[in-house]
Amino acid sequence: MHRYSYLILVFTFILSSMNPVMSAIPNPKERIDFWQENYTALTKYDDARVNQAYKIFKRLVKAAGHRPGVEPRLLIIKEDPHNMALPISIPDGWIILSQKVLDICYLDDTKGDARLAFVLAHEIAHQLEDDFWHMKFFQAMQASHARNRKLVDELQKRVKNSDRILAKELRADELGIIYTMMAGYDVNAIIDTNNKDSFFTQWEFRINPKRLQRGKKYNPTHPSAHQRAAAVRSRLQQVANKGDLFNLGLWFYQAGDFQRAQLAFNEFRQYYPGREVYHNLASSWHQSAIQHYTPSTQEQKQLPFQLALSIDPLNRANRLAYRSKPTQDNLFRQYINNAIDNYQKAIALDPEYIISYNNLASAWLLLNQPYKAIATLQDAEKFNPLDPMLLSNMGVAFYYTKDVIKSRDYLHRALRHFPSYAPAIFNLGVIAQRTNDNVLADKYWQSYLKLDTQSAWAQRVIKHTGHDPIAKNKPSAKKLREKLDGIEVGTYLEELPPNWQKRTSKTFNLDATAHMLSSYHNGIQTLSEVNEIRILVTSKNYRGSSARGIRIGYPLDQVVKLYGVADRIEQTLHGTSLAYIDVGITFQTQDGKVTGWLLYWD
Repeated sequence: MHRYSYLILVFTFILSSMNPVMSAIPNPKERIDFWQENYTALTKYDDARVNQAYKIFKRLVKAAGHRPGVEPRLLIIKEDPHNMALPISIPDGWIILSQKVLDICYLDDTKGDARLAFVLAHEIAHQLEDDFWHMKFFQAMQASHARNRKLVDELQKRVKNSDRILAKELRADELGIIYTMMAGYDVNAIIDTNNKDSFFTQWEFRINPKRLQRGKKYNPTHPSAHQRAAAVRSRLQQVANKGDLFNLGLWFYQAGDFQRAQLAFNEFRQYYPGREVYHNLASSWHQSAIQHYTPSTQEQKQLPFQLALSIDPLNRANRLAYRSKPTQDNLFRQYINNAIDNYQKAIALDPEYIISYNNLASAWLLLNQPYKAIATLQDAEKFNPLDPMLLSNMGVAFYYTKDVIKSRDYLHRALRHFPSYAPAIFNLGVIAQRTNDNVLADKYWQSYLKLDTQSAWAQRVIKHTGHDPIAKNKPSAKKLREKLDGIEVGTYLEELPPNWQKRTSKTFNLDATAHMLSSYHNGIQTLSEVNEIRILVTSKNYRGSSARGIRIGYPLDQVVKLYGVADRIEQTLHGTSLAYIDVGITFQTQDGKVTGWLLYWD
C-alpha cells in the first residue's frame, strides 16, 4: 500500500544533485501538519463510512498494540493526491486514508469492513515495525552534511535494494492479516477468491500504479497481487498448522492439567495472540489460583456462591491442607493476577467478549474486590444485559458490597428471563441462608434439586439439608474404566493393536518434555508422553461409544442421565463441556448434542 517507486526516483535524484543545505530540510509529507493544511478532512457528514472506519481502526489498534512513543491515529481526507497512493503511514503515528480507499474496500459491502480492516492493519504493521526507511534516508542526508559517509552509503544501498522493500511490504501483509483476524474480522474477505479476482488484484487495478511509474505496468519494488495473496495464505497456514497447540491447551484444561494448558496456550500465543488464546490462558491461571485458594474460616462454614470459574467443590482443595498457608496464598495471588492480566488482554482485543468479563469479575471477587467486579460486569451489560451468567454474577458481587436488595434483584432478573438457570437459584439460597431465612433457603434448595441432583454443588446442598429427593434415580455409582476401542489411558504406544492405522503424528515440546500427538483412522487421537498415552480423544468421525453407552450425536440430557451432572460445567462460545473428574472423562457438546469426549487419568 505504500508506493515506493516514486520516492526512490525522487530520493536518488536528491542524493545526486541537492546541495548539503537543501538536503537537511525534512520532507513535509512526514508531518501531519502538511496533510491537515493541504487537504480536506472527510467527516461523517460527508460519508457515512467514516464513523465505521474510525471504529475499525480503534479495534485494530487494540488488537495490534502500540510502539513506545507512538500513538496510532487516523486521518481520512477527501482528495486522492495525484503523486502518491494512499493509504500511507507517517512516523509520528498518523495514518492517512483517502475516500478512494473507502470506495475500493466497499465495492462489496458485505466484505467492506474486513477489507478496510486489512488495509488499515497493513499500515499499522508499518507503524509497529518502525518501517520508515524514507525518513531514515533524510536523516542520512543530514548525516552527509556532517561527513558521515558510511551511513549515507549504507542507506543509499538500502534504497536501491528493491528486494528489501518488497520484503517489508510482504511482512506488513503478514502482520496485517493476523491483526485483522485478532480483531475479529473475516479474513476470507481478503483471500477466499482466486488471484485473478482477489482483493489484492482489485486493489492493484483500482490504485492504478501507472501514475507512479510513468506508464510501466508493474512496480518492481512492490509485491504483485499474486505474491501478496500467496504470502497471506502462507501466514494463515502457519497459524492453522500450529492450531494443534491450541487444541492441546483445551485438552489439558479439560483434563484438569492447568499447568500444561498454560504452556500450550502460551506457545500458541506466539503465532496467534488472539482473544480466545488470552482468555483460555487466563482461565488456566484462574483454575490454578482456585486450587491454591484458602477461604476464611467463616466462609468454610457456609455454602459458597456459584460463579463462572468460582471455587469448584471438587477442586481438590483438601489435598492442599498440608501445604504451608503463606506459600499457598502467595501462589494464589500470583496465579489470579496472571489470570486478571490475560482476561484484560482478551477484552482489549474484543470489547464485546462477554465470557472474559464474567470470568474477570469472578477473579476480582476471589481477590475480595467486589466493586471492581461490579464495574467489570457493568461494562459487559452494555453488550448483553440479559446474559444469565452476568446477572447472576452481578447479584453475588452486590452481596459482597452488603447491598442484599440489589443482589437479590439481579438474581431474580436472571430467573425472569431464564427460569431454569440453576446457579441463580443456588445463589438465592445461599443469600437466604446467610441472612438466616432458613424457610426461604429450603424453598430455593428444593427448587435447585429439581434441576440438579448429581453435581458437586447438589451434593453440598444434599449434605447441608440432609434431603435427597430422588436418590433412587441417580446413575449407578459403579465406575467403569473408560476406554476407546479397548484402549485406556496409561497404555504404551507399542501396545496398540495392529488395526490402529496411524494417519499423522506431531511432536511438541512442553516443559522440556516431548508430547506426541497421533491421529488414527478409527477416529481417535492420542497424546503421549514418553510413549505412554496420557490423553485419548475422539474426533467427529469416531463410531464407538463411551463405557456407559454415549455416542457422538447423543443429546446432552443423555450424558447427564447416564453420568449425572458434571463436576465442572463450562460454557464456551461453541457449546458446553462437562467434566467428570473421578471418572476421568470430559464431554464436549454443541447445540445440545455430544461432539466428542476425551479420557484422562489423574
